[in-house]
Amino acid sequence: MARLPKGSLRASRRITPWMAAALLLLAGAGPATADSSPLETFAPRQAAAILPANMLSGPHFQVVSAVQTFGYMNNFVVQSEYGTFQAPSNTMLRRLIREIAAIDALHGITLTEAYAKALGQAALSPVRGAVNLVTSPVATVKAVPGAIFSLFDRAGAAISTSANDEKTAYEDSSAAQLLQMSSYKREYCKQLGVDPYSSNTVLQDQLNSVSWAAAAGSLTVSGATMLSGSTVVQVLSYARNISQAIDIVAAEPPAELSLRDKDALKKMGTPQATADNFMGQKQYSPRAKTILIFALAAMQNTKGRENMLQAAMNAPDEVSAVSYQQMAELLNAYDEKVAPIVRLERFNRVVLAREKSGKAVALLPIDYAIWDQRAAGAAQQLAKALRLKPGSGGAELWITGTASPRFKQEANALGIVVKENVGSQLPLAD
Repeated sequence: MARLPKGSLRASRRITPWMAAALLLLAGAGPATADSSPLETFAPRQAAAILPANMLSGPHFQVVSAVQTFGYMNNFVVQSEYGTFQAPSNTMLRRLIREIAAIDALHGITLTEAYAKALGQAALSPVRGAVNLVTSPVATVKAVPGAIFSLFDRAGAAISTSANDEKTAYEDSSAAQLLQMSSYKREYCKQLGVDPYSSNTVLQDQLNSVSWAAAAGSLTVSGATMLSGSTVVQVLSYARNISQAIDIVAAEPPAELSLRDKDALKKMGTPQATADNFMGQKQYSPRAKTILIFALAAMQNTKGRENMLQAAMNAPDEVSAVSYQQMAELLNAYDEKVAPIVRLERFNRVVLAREKSGKAVALLPIDYAIWDQRAAGAAQQLAKALRLKPGSGGAELWITGTASPRFKQEANALGIVVKENVGSQLPLAD
Protein backbone atom coordinates (compact mmCIF):
# COMPACT_ATOMS: atom_id res chain seq x y z
CA MET A 1 0.00 0.00 0.00
CA ALA A 2 1.05 3.60 -0.44
CA ARG A 3 2.83 5.24 2.46
CA LEU A 4 2.38 8.72 3.76
CA PRO A 5 5.22 11.12 3.00
CA LYS A 6 8.28 10.48 5.12
CA GLY A 7 8.19 12.43 8.35
CA SER A 8 4.48 13.19 8.10
CA LEU A 9 3.58 10.72 10.86
CA ARG A 10 5.07 10.33 14.28
CA ALA A 11 4.47 8.23 17.34
CA SER A 12 1.75 9.80 19.45
CA ARG A 13 2.14 8.24 22.87
CA ARG A 14 4.92 8.24 25.41
CA ILE A 15 5.15 5.58 28.08
CA THR A 16 3.31 6.97 31.10
CA PRO A 17 3.19 4.10 33.62
CA TRP A 18 0.00 3.92 35.65
CA MET A 19 0.69 4.75 39.25
CA ALA A 20 0.98 1.48 41.16
CA ALA A 21 -0.52 3.12 44.22
CA ALA A 22 -3.72 3.88 42.37
CA LEU A 23 -4.38 0.46 40.91
CA LEU A 24 -3.20 -2.08 43.46
CA LEU A 25 -4.83 -0.67 46.56
CA LEU A 26 -1.78 1.42 47.29
CA ALA A 27 -1.54 4.85 48.78
CA GLY A 28 2.19 4.33 48.99
CA ALA A 29 4.64 1.56 49.62
CA GLY A 30 3.51 -0.21 52.76
CA PRO A 31 5.66 -2.35 55.01
CA ALA A 32 7.31 -5.33 53.43
CA THR A 33 5.86 -8.80 53.97
CA ALA A 34 7.07 -10.75 56.95
CA ASP A 35 7.88 -13.68 54.68
CA SER A 36 11.63 -14.16 54.59
CA SER A 37 11.66 -15.40 50.98
CA PRO A 38 12.79 -12.89 48.34
CA LEU A 39 10.19 -10.58 46.88
CA GLU A 40 9.44 -10.66 43.16
CA THR A 41 10.61 -8.12 40.61
CA PHE A 42 9.33 -7.35 37.13
CA ALA A 43 11.38 -8.83 34.30
CA PRO A 44 10.95 -8.52 30.53
CA ARG A 45 8.58 -11.07 29.01
CA GLN A 46 7.75 -12.17 25.50
CA ALA A 47 4.72 -10.60 23.87
CA ALA A 48 3.68 -14.02 22.56
CA ALA A 49 3.30 -15.21 26.16
CA ILE A 50 0.95 -12.32 26.98
CA LEU A 51 -1.14 -11.57 23.90
CA PRO A 52 -3.48 -13.52 21.61
CA ALA A 53 -2.27 -13.96 18.04
CA ASN A 54 -4.52 -11.22 16.62
CA MET A 55 -2.84 -8.65 18.88
CA LEU A 56 0.74 -9.71 18.11
CA SER A 57 0.64 -8.66 14.47
CA GLY A 58 -1.75 -7.62 11.72
CA PRO A 59 -1.81 -6.24 8.19
CA HIS A 60 -0.29 -2.91 9.29
CA PHE A 61 1.41 -3.50 12.66
CA GLN A 62 3.81 -5.71 14.59
CA VAL A 63 4.28 -5.73 18.39
CA VAL A 64 7.95 -5.81 19.40
CA SER A 65 8.62 -9.14 21.11
CA ALA A 66 10.12 -7.89 24.41
CA VAL A 67 7.58 -6.42 26.85
CA GLN A 68 8.43 -4.63 30.09
CA THR A 69 5.95 -4.19 32.94
CA PHE A 70 5.87 -1.03 35.04
CA GLY A 71 3.46 -0.38 37.89
CA TYR A 72 1.52 -3.60 37.09
CA MET A 73 0.85 -2.45 33.52
CA ASN A 74 2.45 -3.98 30.41
CA ASN A 75 4.27 -1.57 28.12
CA PHE A 76 4.35 -2.41 24.42
CA VAL A 77 6.27 -0.99 21.48
CA VAL A 78 4.37 -1.29 18.19
CA GLN A 79 5.89 -0.86 14.76
CA SER A 80 3.60 0.05 11.89
CA GLU A 81 3.53 1.52 8.41
CA TYR A 82 2.48 4.77 10.05
CA GLY A 83 5.16 5.11 12.68
CA THR A 84 6.37 3.48 15.88
CA PHE A 85 4.01 3.75 18.83
CA GLN A 86 4.14 2.96 22.51
CA ALA A 87 1.12 1.50 24.31
CA PRO A 88 1.48 1.62 28.11
CA SER A 89 -1.11 -1.05 28.96
CA ASN A 90 -3.13 -3.90 27.47
CA THR A 91 -6.07 -1.52 27.17
CA MET A 92 -4.06 1.11 25.31
CA LEU A 93 -2.68 -1.58 23.00
CA ARG A 94 -6.19 -2.68 22.04
CA ARG A 95 -7.06 0.95 21.36
CA LEU A 96 -3.89 1.43 19.31
CA ILE A 97 -4.49 -1.61 17.13
CA ARG A 98 -7.95 -0.32 16.23
CA GLU A 99 -6.49 3.13 15.63
CA ILE A 100 -3.84 1.83 13.24
CA ALA A 101 -6.54 0.07 11.23
CA ALA A 102 -8.54 3.30 11.22
CA ILE A 103 -5.51 5.33 10.14
CA ASP A 104 -5.02 2.98 7.19
CA ALA A 105 -8.67 3.23 6.15
CA LEU A 106 -8.63 7.03 6.38
CA HIS A 107 -5.32 7.29 4.56
CA GLY A 108 -6.78 5.19 1.76
CA ILE A 109 -9.57 7.75 1.40
CA THR A 110 -7.04 10.57 1.01
CA LEU A 111 -5.58 8.79 -2.02
CA THR A 112 -8.87 8.75 -3.93
CA GLU A 113 -9.98 11.03 -6.75
CA ALA A 114 -13.10 11.93 -4.76
CA TYR A 115 -10.94 13.26 -1.92
CA ALA A 116 -8.83 15.37 -4.29
CA LYS A 117 -11.98 16.78 -5.88
CA ALA A 118 -13.45 17.59 -2.45
CA LEU A 119 -10.30 19.48 -1.48
CA GLY A 120 -10.63 21.51 -4.64
CA GLN A 121 -14.20 22.41 -3.71
CA ALA A 122 -13.12 23.22 -0.16
CA ALA A 123 -10.63 25.72 -1.53
CA LEU A 124 -13.56 27.63 -3.03
CA SER A 125 -15.67 27.42 0.13
CA PRO A 126 -17.01 30.69 1.61
CA VAL A 127 -15.35 29.81 4.95
CA ARG A 128 -11.85 29.73 3.51
CA GLY A 129 -11.09 33.20 4.76
CA ALA A 130 -12.55 32.66 8.21
CA VAL A 131 -9.99 30.17 9.46
CA ASN A 132 -6.78 28.71 8.12
CA LEU A 133 -8.19 25.28 7.33
CA VAL A 134 -7.76 25.24 3.57
CA THR A 135 -4.00 25.27 3.19
CA SER A 136 -3.19 23.41 6.42
CA PRO A 137 -6.31 21.77 7.84
CA VAL A 138 -4.46 19.23 9.93
CA ALA A 139 -2.10 21.64 11.65
CA THR A 140 -4.87 24.08 12.41
CA VAL A 141 -7.33 21.81 14.19
CA LYS A 142 -5.06 19.15 15.71
CA ALA A 143 -6.88 17.88 18.78
CA VAL A 144 -3.98 17.23 21.14
CA PRO A 145 -0.63 19.03 21.44
CA GLY A 146 2.27 16.62 21.11
CA ALA A 147 3.65 17.57 24.51
CA ILE A 148 0.45 17.00 26.46
CA PHE A 149 1.96 14.28 28.65
CA SER A 150 5.06 16.27 29.64
CA LEU A 151 2.93 18.58 31.74
CA PHE A 152 2.30 15.74 34.14
CA ASP A 153 5.64 13.93 34.14
CA ARG A 154 7.14 15.98 36.98
CA ALA A 155 6.76 14.54 40.45
CA GLY A 156 4.31 16.47 42.55
CA ALA A 157 2.73 18.31 39.65
CA ALA A 158 -0.76 19.50 40.53
CA ILE A 159 -3.78 17.86 38.93
CA SER A 160 -6.06 20.58 37.63
CA THR A 161 -9.71 20.31 38.59
CA SER A 162 -10.70 23.87 37.77
CA ALA A 163 -14.34 24.02 36.75
CA ASN A 164 -14.00 27.50 35.24
CA ASP A 165 -13.03 26.16 31.83
CA GLU A 166 -14.12 22.58 31.30
CA LYS A 167 -12.85 22.30 27.72
CA THR A 168 -10.06 19.74 27.57
CA ALA A 169 -7.14 19.25 25.22
CA TYR A 170 -8.91 16.26 23.69
CA GLU A 171 -11.59 18.42 22.06
CA ASP A 172 -11.54 20.08 18.65
CA SER A 173 -11.14 23.80 18.22
CA SER A 174 -14.22 26.01 18.16
CA ALA A 175 -13.67 26.56 14.43
CA ALA A 176 -13.68 22.84 13.73
CA GLN A 177 -16.91 22.39 15.68
CA LEU A 178 -18.52 25.38 13.96
CA LEU A 179 -17.72 23.95 10.53
CA GLN A 180 -19.25 20.57 11.55
CA MET A 181 -15.92 18.81 11.16
CA SER A 182 -16.32 17.36 14.62
CA SER A 183 -19.67 15.85 13.71
CA TYR A 184 -18.12 14.03 10.75
CA LYS A 185 -15.22 12.88 12.92
CA ARG A 186 -17.52 11.39 15.52
CA GLU A 187 -19.47 9.52 12.85
CA TYR A 188 -16.29 8.19 11.23
CA CYS A 189 -14.95 7.08 14.61
CA LYS A 190 -18.17 5.26 15.40
CA GLN A 191 -17.88 3.30 12.15
CA LEU A 192 -14.18 2.61 12.71
CA GLY A 193 -14.56 1.64 16.36
CA VAL A 194 -12.14 4.27 17.73
CA ASP A 195 -12.35 7.11 20.23
CA PRO A 196 -13.01 10.50 18.58
CA TYR A 197 -11.08 12.14 21.45
CA SER A 198 -8.03 9.89 21.19
CA SER A 199 -4.67 11.53 21.89
CA ASN A 200 -3.17 9.65 18.94
CA THR A 201 -2.05 12.58 16.80
CA VAL A 202 -1.55 10.39 13.73
CA LEU A 203 -5.16 9.31 13.89
CA GLN A 204 -6.30 12.87 14.53
CA ASP A 205 -4.35 14.11 11.50
CA GLN A 206 -6.14 11.66 9.24
CA LEU A 207 -9.56 12.31 10.82
CA ASN A 208 -9.12 16.05 10.45
CA SER A 209 -8.05 15.77 6.84
CA VAL A 210 -10.98 13.58 5.77
CA SER A 211 -13.57 15.42 7.87
CA TRP A 212 -12.42 18.76 6.44
CA ALA A 213 -12.94 17.42 2.93
CA ALA A 214 -16.41 16.23 3.97
CA ALA A 215 -17.44 19.43 5.78
CA ALA A 216 -16.10 22.00 3.31
CA GLY A 217 -15.82 19.97 0.13
CA SER A 218 -18.86 17.65 0.32
CA LEU A 219 -16.80 14.46 0.33
CA THR A 220 -19.02 11.41 0.71
CA VAL A 221 -17.49 8.41 2.46
CA SER A 222 -19.22 5.05 2.17
CA GLY A 223 -19.86 2.91 5.20
CA ALA A 224 -18.15 0.00 3.44
CA THR A 225 -14.95 2.02 3.18
CA MET A 226 -14.98 2.75 6.89
CA LEU A 227 -15.81 -0.80 7.89
CA SER A 228 -12.82 -2.05 5.94
CA GLY A 229 -10.68 -0.45 8.61
CA SER A 230 -12.36 -2.24 11.51
CA THR A 231 -10.59 -4.91 13.51
CA VAL A 232 -11.49 -7.97 15.52
CA VAL A 233 -9.85 -6.57 18.66
CA GLN A 234 -13.13 -5.42 20.16
CA VAL A 235 -15.26 -6.57 23.05
CA LEU A 236 -18.53 -8.39 22.44
CA SER A 237 -20.98 -7.25 25.11
CA TYR A 238 -20.72 -4.20 27.35
CA ALA A 239 -23.00 -3.51 30.26
CA ARG A 240 -26.30 -2.26 28.83
CA ASN A 241 -25.82 1.36 29.75
CA ILE A 242 -22.21 1.49 28.51
CA SER A 243 -23.36 0.66 24.98
CA GLN A 244 -25.81 3.54 25.30
CA ALA A 245 -23.05 5.85 26.50
CA ILE A 246 -20.84 4.97 23.54
CA ASP A 247 -23.66 5.76 21.11
CA ILE A 248 -24.31 9.10 22.81
CA VAL A 249 -20.62 10.05 22.66
CA ALA A 250 -20.71 9.42 18.91
CA ALA A 251 -23.87 11.46 18.42
CA GLU A 252 -23.41 14.52 20.61
CA PRO A 253 -20.79 17.29 20.87
CA PRO A 254 -18.78 17.79 24.08
CA ALA A 255 -20.98 20.62 25.33
CA GLU A 256 -24.05 18.38 25.22
CA LEU A 257 -22.16 15.53 26.89
CA SER A 258 -21.17 17.91 29.67
CA LEU A 259 -24.80 18.85 30.28
CA ARG A 260 -25.78 15.19 30.38
CA ASP A 261 -22.95 14.40 32.79
CA LYS A 262 -23.88 17.22 35.14
CA ASP A 263 -27.52 16.18 35.13
CA ALA A 264 -26.57 12.57 35.88
CA LEU A 265 -24.34 13.64 38.78
CA LYS A 266 -27.14 15.77 40.19
CA LYS A 267 -29.63 12.90 39.99
CA MET A 268 -27.13 10.68 41.81
CA GLY A 269 -27.10 13.15 44.67
CA THR A 270 -23.40 13.88 44.20
CA PRO A 271 -22.16 16.70 46.47
CA GLN A 272 -21.80 19.83 44.33
CA ALA A 273 -18.13 20.34 45.15
CA THR A 274 -17.34 16.75 44.14
CA ALA A 275 -19.31 17.09 40.91
CA ASP A 276 -17.62 20.39 40.01
CA ASN A 277 -14.15 19.10 40.73
CA PHE A 278 -14.66 15.95 38.69
CA MET A 279 -16.14 17.82 35.75
CA GLY A 280 -13.12 20.12 35.86
CA GLN A 281 -10.58 17.26 35.84
CA LYS A 282 -8.60 17.83 32.63
CA GLN A 283 -7.19 14.32 32.13
CA TYR A 284 -10.57 12.84 31.19
CA SER A 285 -11.71 13.17 27.60
CA PRO A 286 -15.44 13.83 27.11
CA ARG A 287 -15.80 10.14 26.26
CA ALA A 288 -14.01 8.84 29.36
CA LYS A 289 -15.93 11.22 31.61
CA THR A 290 -19.30 10.24 30.14
CA ILE A 291 -18.66 6.49 30.31
CA LEU A 292 -17.48 6.70 33.92
CA ILE A 293 -20.54 8.72 34.98
CA PHE A 294 -22.93 6.46 33.05
CA ALA A 295 -21.44 3.44 34.83
CA LEU A 296 -22.04 4.99 38.25
CA ALA A 297 -25.50 6.30 37.34
CA ALA A 298 -26.62 2.76 36.49
CA MET A 299 -25.84 1.60 40.05
CA GLN A 300 -29.00 3.17 41.42
CA ASN A 301 -29.16 1.09 44.61
CA THR A 302 -25.50 1.57 45.52
CA LYS A 303 -24.50 4.04 48.20
CA GLY A 304 -21.19 5.92 48.24
CA ARG A 305 -20.85 6.43 44.50
CA GLU A 306 -19.17 9.78 45.15
CA ASN A 307 -16.23 7.78 46.51
CA MET A 308 -15.52 6.52 42.99
CA LEU A 309 -15.50 10.10 41.69
CA GLN A 310 -13.17 11.25 44.47
CA ALA A 311 -10.76 8.41 43.74
CA ALA A 312 -10.93 9.16 40.01
CA MET A 313 -9.80 12.74 40.56
CA ASN A 314 -6.32 11.36 41.28
CA ALA A 315 -5.70 10.56 37.58
CA PRO A 316 -2.51 12.40 36.50
CA ASP A 317 -2.66 11.41 32.79
CA GLU A 318 -4.77 9.88 30.04
CA VAL A 319 -3.78 6.27 30.77
CA SER A 320 -4.76 6.69 34.42
CA ALA A 321 -8.04 8.35 33.46
CA VAL A 322 -8.96 5.44 31.18
CA SER A 323 -8.06 3.04 34.01
CA TYR A 324 -10.41 4.81 36.41
CA GLN A 325 -13.08 4.83 33.71
CA GLN A 326 -12.69 1.07 33.45
CA MET A 327 -12.72 0.67 37.22
CA ALA A 328 -16.17 2.26 37.19
CA GLU A 329 -17.21 0.00 34.31
CA LEU A 330 -16.11 -3.08 36.26
CA LEU A 331 -18.11 -1.98 39.29
CA ASN A 332 -21.18 -1.40 37.11
CA ALA A 333 -20.81 -4.75 35.33
CA TYR A 334 -20.27 -6.62 38.61
CA ASP A 335 -23.38 -4.99 40.07
CA GLU A 336 -25.37 -5.94 36.96
CA LYS A 337 -24.04 -9.42 36.20
CA VAL A 338 -22.54 -10.89 39.39
CA ALA A 339 -24.08 -9.54 42.59
CA PRO A 340 -25.69 -6.27 43.73
CA ILE A 341 -23.24 -3.80 45.24
CA VAL A 342 -24.79 -2.06 48.22
CA ARG A 343 -21.95 0.35 48.99
CA LEU A 344 -18.69 1.75 47.61
CA GLU A 345 -15.93 2.57 50.09
CA ARG A 346 -12.71 4.50 49.58
CA PHE A 347 -9.51 2.59 50.26
CA ASN A 348 -6.53 4.79 49.47
CA ARG A 349 -6.87 5.72 45.77
CA VAL A 350 -9.34 3.05 44.73
CA VAL A 351 -12.73 1.87 45.97
CA LEU A 352 -14.00 -1.37 47.43
CA ALA A 353 -17.37 -2.82 46.50
CA ARG A 354 -19.44 -4.22 49.34
CA GLU A 355 -22.07 -6.87 48.78
CA LYS A 356 -25.06 -7.30 51.09
CA SER A 357 -23.27 -10.21 52.74
CA GLY A 358 -20.47 -7.84 53.71
CA LYS A 359 -17.94 -9.34 51.31
CA ALA A 360 -15.47 -6.77 49.97
CA VAL A 361 -14.40 -6.89 46.32
CA ALA A 362 -11.76 -4.79 44.58
CA LEU A 363 -12.12 -4.68 40.78
CA LEU A 364 -9.02 -3.37 39.03
CA PRO A 365 -7.98 -3.04 35.37
CA ILE A 366 -4.35 -4.12 35.82
CA ASP A 367 -2.27 -6.29 33.49
CA TYR A 368 0.16 -8.24 35.68
CA ALA A 369 0.51 -8.41 39.46
CA ILE A 370 3.57 -9.74 41.26
CA TRP A 371 4.40 -10.05 44.95
CA ASP A 372 6.77 -7.11 45.32
CA GLN A 373 7.25 -4.83 48.32
CA ARG A 374 4.42 -2.51 47.34
CA ALA A 375 1.92 -5.31 46.69
CA ALA A 376 2.86 -7.12 49.89
CA GLY A 377 2.46 -3.99 51.98
CA ALA A 378 -0.86 -3.10 50.37
CA ALA A 379 -2.30 -6.59 50.78
CA GLN A 380 -1.31 -6.66 54.44
CA GLN A 381 -2.83 -3.22 54.94
CA LEU A 382 -6.08 -4.33 53.31
CA ALA A 383 -6.23 -7.57 55.32
CA LYS A 384 -5.75 -5.61 58.54
CA ALA A 385 -8.35 -2.97 57.63
CA LEU A 386 -10.94 -5.64 56.78
CA ARG A 387 -9.94 -7.89 59.71
CA LEU A 388 -9.46 -10.84 57.40
CA LYS A 389 -8.51 -14.23 58.73
CA PRO A 390 -5.69 -16.10 56.95
CA GLY A 391 -7.08 -18.30 54.19
CA SER A 392 -10.65 -17.16 54.84
CA GLY A 393 -11.38 -15.76 51.39
CA GLY A 394 -13.17 -12.89 53.07
CA ALA A 395 -12.18 -10.47 50.31
CA GLU A 396 -11.70 -10.81 46.57
CA LEU A 397 -9.43 -9.08 44.09
CA TRP A 398 -10.75 -9.16 40.53
CA ILE A 399 -8.21 -8.13 37.88
CA THR A 400 -8.47 -7.90 34.12
CA GLY A 401 -4.99 -9.35 33.67
CA THR A 402 -3.02 -12.07 35.45
CA ALA A 403 -1.06 -12.51 38.66
CA SER A 404 2.04 -14.52 39.45
CA PRO A 405 1.59 -17.80 41.36
CA ARG A 406 3.44 -16.23 44.29
CA PHE A 407 1.06 -13.27 44.37
CA LYS A 408 -2.01 -15.51 44.42
CA GLN A 409 -0.53 -17.74 47.10
CA GLU A 410 0.45 -14.87 49.40
CA ALA A 411 -2.84 -13.03 48.90
CA ASN A 412 -4.83 -16.16 49.64
CA ALA A 413 -2.85 -16.69 52.84
CA LEU A 414 -4.02 -13.25 53.97
CA GLY A 415 -7.65 -14.04 53.16
CA ILE A 416 -7.79 -12.43 49.69
CA VAL A 417 -8.92 -14.54 46.73
CA VAL A 418 -7.52 -13.42 43.36
CA LYS A 419 -9.63 -13.79 40.21
CA GLU A 420 -7.85 -13.23 36.88
CA ASN A 421 -8.89 -12.28 33.34
CA VAL A 422 -12.24 -10.94 34.51
CA GLY A 423 -12.52 -8.78 31.40
CA SER A 424 -13.97 -11.82 29.59
CA GLN A 425 -16.79 -11.94 32.14
CA LEU A 426 -17.14 -8.18 32.57
CA PRO A 427 -16.34 -6.66 29.13
CA LEU A 428 -14.92 -3.16 29.01
CA ALA A 429 -15.05 -0.23 26.63
CA ASP A 430 -11.40 0.60 26.05
